[in-house]
Amino acid sequence: MGALIGCLALGSALPHLIDGLGQLNWRAVLTAAAATAFCATIVAGALVRPGPQFPAGRGTGRSRYALAMFSDRGPRLVSLAYFGHMWELYALWTWLPAFLIASGTTTTGREGASGIDAFLAIGVAGLAGCLLGGWAADRIGRAATAAAALAVSGACCLLSPLFFTASRPWLLAFTTVWGAADIADSGVFSTMLSEVADRRYVGTALTTQTAIGFLLTIVTIQAIPLAAAVTGWRYAFLALAAGPLTALPALTALTRDMRPNGLASTCTERTLS
Repeated sequence: MGALIGCLALGSALPHLIDGLGQLNWRAVLTAAAATAFCATIVAGALVRPGPQFPAGRGTGRSRYALAMFSDRGPRLVSLAYFGHMWELYALWTWLPAFLIASGTTTTGREGASGIDAFLAIGVAGLAGCLLGGWAADRIGRAATAAAALAVSGACCLLSPLFFTASRPWLLAFTTVWGAADIADSGVFSTMLSEVADRRYVGTALTTQTAIGFLLTIVTIQAIPLAAAVTGWRYAFLALAAGPLTALPALTALTRDMRPNGLASTCTERTLS
């Protein structure tokens, strides 16, 4: 799951690389991005097949589980933490280039190389963060890994005004850490939900969690430029810290519940029954 989400981060940042290398106008960048998506369509249609873990026949669906899952403490806590993660993630991805441009203009009087820097922070660092998050989740635990990533990304939100006026090497190092941390827990949350949700309806649970999470991103994507208009880009990302600060208590409660004879055992017994 970490490798899959890491490829999502790399692909999401690819237009920034196209822009940074070619200095193209926005129409050319969108055309190039659309062309890569068309190529991906061909690859998906020609080569991608369901894995052996899926049965040949149709499973039993239950659309009501999209709401019923929130009555169970495990899926509810995992989803709440995921929503806090999404509150930060896509707003940062969307507006980080603007933050970098404003920072370069403030410190040097001219725009910085925001395209390349954004690709490094979102794509390269994001891929590394996802792989590290998946590795750590299998070794030190899912909740602990997600909590560590949230703590780092939340701290970066709060520290962003200090690094706004830093030199480019320091700012790039800071955004690289931030870009790795803010996506490192994404695959972990999906894996956690698949482990605590009713095994018969894992697909419905993952779809519901993802759909609500992406719906939530609309709020912060629209809110950040409004905040920047009032406070300036230096302080605009402070509002994103609300996401990790909301998610961490949910993960703490989940960790407590998943101790021996806790939530994990209860979910297993309910599923088997």
